[in-house]
Amino acid sequence: MPTIVAPEPATGTPIPEALPVPEATLPPQPRATPVPVPPTAPPVTGEAPAELLERLLADVIARTGAERDEIVVVRDEAVVWPDGSLGCPEPGMMYTQALVEGYHVVFDVAGVFYDYRVDSRDAFRLCENPVGEPPTVAPTR
Repeated sequence: MPTIVAPEPATGTPIPEALPVPEATLPPQPRATPVPVPPTAPPVTGEAPAELLERLLADVIARTGAERDEIVVVRDEAVVWPDGSLGCPEPGMMYTQALVEGYHVVFDVAGVFYDYRVDSRDAFRLCENPVGEPPTVAPTR
Protein backbone atom coordinates (compact mmCIF):
# COMPACT_ATOMS: atom_id res chain seq x y z
CA MET A 1 0.00 0.00 0.00
CA PRO A 2 1.47 3.39 -0.94
CA THR A 3 2.27 5.89 1.76
CA ILE A 4 0.55 9.24 1.49
CA VAL A 5 2.59 12.14 2.76
CA ALA A 6 0.80 15.26 3.99
CA PRO A 7 2.48 18.61 3.34
CA GLU A 8 4.31 20.34 6.12
CA PRO A 9 2.16 23.32 7.13
CA ALA A 10 5.10 25.70 7.38
CA THR A 11 6.99 24.67 4.21
CA GLY A 12 4.12 24.18 1.77
CA THR A 13 5.72 21.00 0.36
CA PRO A 14 3.45 19.58 -2.39
CA ILE A 15 1.68 16.27 -1.86
CA PRO A 16 3.09 13.46 -4.02
CA GLU A 17 0.63 12.13 -6.59
CA ALA A 18 -1.50 9.42 -5.07
CA LEU A 19 -2.00 6.13 -6.83
CA PRO A 20 -5.58 5.42 -7.93
CA VAL A 21 -7.46 3.23 -5.50
CA PRO A 22 -9.88 0.77 -7.13
CA GLU A 23 -13.49 1.45 -6.19
CA ALA A 24 -15.28 -1.29 -4.36
CA THR A 25 -17.78 -3.06 -6.56
CA LEU A 26 -21.14 -3.28 -4.87
CA PRO A 27 -23.68 -5.91 -5.83
CA PRO A 28 -26.73 -4.52 -7.66
CA GLN A 29 -29.31 -3.18 -5.21
CA PRO A 30 -32.98 -4.11 -5.64
CA ARG A 31 -35.22 -1.22 -6.61
CA ALA A 32 -37.83 -0.18 -4.10
CA THR A 33 -41.40 -0.64 -5.20
CA PRO A 34 -43.91 1.71 -3.60
CA VAL A 35 -46.65 -0.11 -1.78
CA PRO A 36 -49.97 1.66 -1.21
CA VAL A 37 -50.76 2.13 2.45
CA PRO A 38 -54.31 1.18 3.33
CA PRO A 39 -56.32 4.08 4.74
CA THR A 40 -56.60 4.11 8.50
CA ALA A 41 -60.13 5.51 8.35
CA PRO A 42 -62.85 5.54 5.72
CA PRO A 43 -62.66 8.54 3.37
CA VAL A 44 -64.75 11.57 4.17
CA THR A 45 -67.10 13.17 1.64
CA GLY A 46 -69.19 16.30 1.60
CA GLU A 47 -66.64 18.84 2.88
CA ALA A 48 -65.46 20.50 -0.35
CA PRO A 49 -67.51 23.50 -1.52
CA ALA A 50 -69.97 22.66 -4.30
CA GLU A 51 -68.43 25.16 -6.77
CA LEU A 52 -64.96 23.64 -6.24
CA LEU A 53 -66.33 20.13 -6.72
CA GLU A 54 -67.99 21.26 -9.98
CA ARG A 55 -64.66 22.63 -11.29
CA LEU A 56 -62.90 19.38 -10.43
CA LEU A 57 -65.66 17.29 -12.03
CA ALA A 58 -65.36 19.39 -15.20
CA ASP A 59 -61.60 18.68 -15.23
CA VAL A 60 -62.13 14.92 -14.83
CA ILE A 61 -64.73 14.91 -17.61
CA ALA A 62 -62.36 16.85 -19.91
CA ARG A 63 -59.49 14.42 -19.16
CA THR A 64 -61.46 11.21 -19.49
CA GLY A 65 -64.46 11.92 -21.69
CA ALA A 66 -66.57 10.15 -19.08
CA GLU A 67 -70.21 11.00 -18.50
CA ARG A 68 -71.01 12.69 -15.21
CA ASP A 69 -72.99 9.66 -13.95
CA GLU A 70 -69.90 7.42 -14.50
CA ILE A 71 -67.85 9.42 -11.97
CA VAL A 72 -67.95 8.50 -8.29
CA VAL A 73 -66.71 10.91 -5.62
CA VAL A 74 -64.59 8.72 -3.35
CA ARG A 75 -63.25 11.50 -1.13
CA ASP A 76 -63.78 15.23 -0.70
CA GLU A 77 -62.53 16.45 2.62
CA ALA A 78 -60.98 19.52 4.17
CA VAL A 79 -57.35 18.81 5.09
CA VAL A 80 -54.12 20.51 6.14
CA TRP A 81 -51.25 19.73 3.76
CA PRO A 82 -47.78 19.49 5.36
CA ASP A 83 -46.28 21.99 2.88
CA GLY A 84 -46.88 23.83 -0.40
CA SER A 85 -46.37 20.67 -2.47
CA LEU A 86 -49.77 19.46 -1.22
CA GLY A 87 -48.27 16.00 -0.74
CA CYS A 88 -47.40 15.81 -4.43
CA PRO A 89 -43.95 17.35 -5.00
CA GLU A 90 -42.49 17.66 -8.48
CA PRO A 91 -38.75 17.08 -9.00
CA GLY A 92 -36.71 20.28 -9.03
CA MET A 93 -39.45 22.44 -7.52
CA MET A 94 -39.25 24.30 -4.21
CA TYR A 95 -42.30 24.69 -1.99
CA THR A 96 -43.30 26.78 0.99
CA GLN A 97 -42.52 24.93 4.20
CA ALA A 98 -45.69 25.83 6.03
CA LEU A 99 -48.98 24.11 6.68
CA VAL A 100 -51.50 24.71 3.88
CA GLU A 101 -55.23 24.34 4.40
CA GLY A 102 -57.09 22.91 1.46
CA TYR A 103 -58.99 19.89 0.19
CA HIS A 104 -58.26 16.36 -0.91
CA VAL A 105 -60.66 15.14 -3.60
CA VAL A 106 -60.56 11.73 -5.27
CA PHE A 107 -62.79 10.52 -8.10
CA ASP A 108 -63.25 6.97 -9.39
CA VAL A 109 -63.84 6.71 -13.13
CA ALA A 110 -64.33 3.06 -14.15
CA GLY A 111 -61.80 1.85 -11.57
CA VAL A 112 -59.20 4.57 -12.26
CA PHE A 113 -58.67 7.02 -9.41
CA TYR A 114 -58.07 10.74 -10.02
CA ASP A 115 -56.44 12.32 -6.96
CA TYR A 116 -56.85 16.12 -6.79
CA ARG A 117 -54.98 18.38 -4.39
CA VAL A 118 -56.43 21.81 -3.62
CA ASP A 119 -54.78 24.69 -1.75
CA SER A 120 -56.31 27.45 0.36
CA ARG A 121 -56.95 29.61 -2.74
CA ASP A 122 -58.88 26.74 -4.38
CA ALA A 123 -56.10 26.25 -6.95
CA PHE A 124 -56.00 22.55 -7.79
CA ARG A 125 -53.86 19.99 -9.54
CA LEU A 126 -54.10 16.32 -10.36
CA CYS A 127 -51.56 14.33 -8.35
CA GLU A 128 -50.21 11.31 -10.18
CA ASN A 129 -47.44 10.42 -7.70
CA PRO A 130 -48.52 11.12 -4.12
CA VAL A 131 -45.80 10.81 -1.48
CA GLY A 132 -45.57 10.87 2.28
CA GLU A 133 -48.23 10.58 4.87
CA PRO A 134 -51.88 11.38 4.17
CA PRO A 135 -52.84 14.94 5.11
CA THR A 136 -54.25 15.74 8.50
CA VAL A 137 -57.91 16.60 8.78
CA ALA A 138 -58.53 20.34 8.83
CA PRO A 139 -60.37 22.01 11.66
CA THR A 140 -64.04 22.69 10.97
CA ARG A 141 -64.38 25.77 8.80
